[in-house]
Amino acid sequence: MRKRQPLLFETLQNRGLFLLMLLLTGWTADWNDLRYMDVRLLYVVIVAISFGMRQGLLATVLAIASYVAALLHAQIDISYVFYSVESWIPFILYGVAGAFGGYWSDKKYDDYDSLADQYREQGERYDFLKELYREVVDVKNQLQRQIVVSRDSLGRLYSITEELQSPSPRTVCVKTIGVMEDIMECESAALYIHQDGGNFGRLMACSQGLSSTLAPSVDLEKRPKLQEAMERRELYVNTELDPDHPAMAMPICDGETAIGMAVLYQLDPQQYTVYYKNLFQTLTRMIQDNLIRAVRYQQQNWEKLTLPGTLVLTKEAFAQELHCPVSVARVGLPPRTPEGTRGSLQGWGMLSWEPQGGGDQSTAALYNRAASLLRGTDLLGIGENGDLQAAFLYVGPSRRPVLEERFSRSGFTLTWLD
Repeated sequence: MRKRQPLLFETLQNRGLFLLMLLLTGWTADWNDLRYMDVRLLYVVIVAISFGMRQGLLATVLAIASYVAALLHAQIDISYVFYSVESWIPFILYGVAGAFGGYWSDKKYDDYDSLADQYREQGERYDFLKELYREVVDVKNQLQRQIVVSRDSLGRLYSITEELQSPSPRTVCVKTIGVMEDIMECESAALYIHQDGGNFGRLMACSQGLSSTLAPSVDLEKRPKLQEAMERRELYVNTELDPDHPAMAMPICDGETAIGMAVLYQLDPQQYTVYYKNLFQTLTRMIQDNLIRAVRYQQQNWEKLTLPGTLVLTKEAFAQELHCPVSVARVGLPPRTPEGTRGSLQGWGMLSWEPQGGGDQSTAALYNRAASLLRGTDLLGIGENGDLQAAFLYVGPSRRPVLEERFSRSGFTLTWLD
């Protein structure tokens, strides 16, 4: 768009041209070849074309004033000018030249400004359409990816649920974590089982990255919004981004009772969509049947799965749990001299179950004391050789010294088997 010059600057230029016109008028009067050229008319045309109607009319007034002054200087009666129509012709020519030249100049620049506005508007439309095109392409790619993910993921879900036919809730939970991470495209999933139908959820399995940060249990009373959603058996979404709450949580229900919950702790902003919410709900409902079946089996057969009077799994039951990604260690006692009062526990570092007479009661008490040192995701059971073993979920080499120290303070030793 043309930027118009300030009025004062245009007026100064007009005045300069007027002075130049006066100078040329005096010169051309003495030149026979130029004395018939009207410099005033040329001045008006130049100013009107250059600066528009506003300065063109001012130039017309100045040219008329110059013409009248020239008549007075030639000692012509000024009243003759007003009464003689023929003497009006210069005034008319000056006025027409100033008005027409100014109009033509203003119209030219107005047309230019109009074209500039249209160009700018077309540019804005182009930018808008280009941005809209990019958004459409992004949405198309996202929808295409979701279609592919939905088709492949649901197919994998149905195939994986067939593999979750395990009598061990822990095995079902651990395998489910992998499914949740794959389908929900996150690495912060966890599964909790409610203890005795209360407000405490015991951690059963979680993503590798959360194993060192999550507490072994969660108190829903301290998270009323999450508790309310679980009681209503509804999907919980942390729309307020409360750091003390997970991103999403879905109850795992046995009929009308919530026996656990599937949790996602960290999600990308684009995953707070209806698509991911529906996908998470569908995923949770697909795994809950297998989990409920495993929980019921374990509750009904708990006495068969554990040694009498202990929380230690039998050899067969413990072997079923080893399908999970666990680190296994042999639990023993520090070696002592024969003078030490060890009774039936003199195994020189090895603890084993003594089935004679229904089992050694002191051994059962010792087993339960070792079981109290475990987290909610750990297990204690009898190994293939009949020795006491502990299975630790999500324990890397860097955390083993911590566990060894914990057991050592209670008089036990850990010998890692992997």
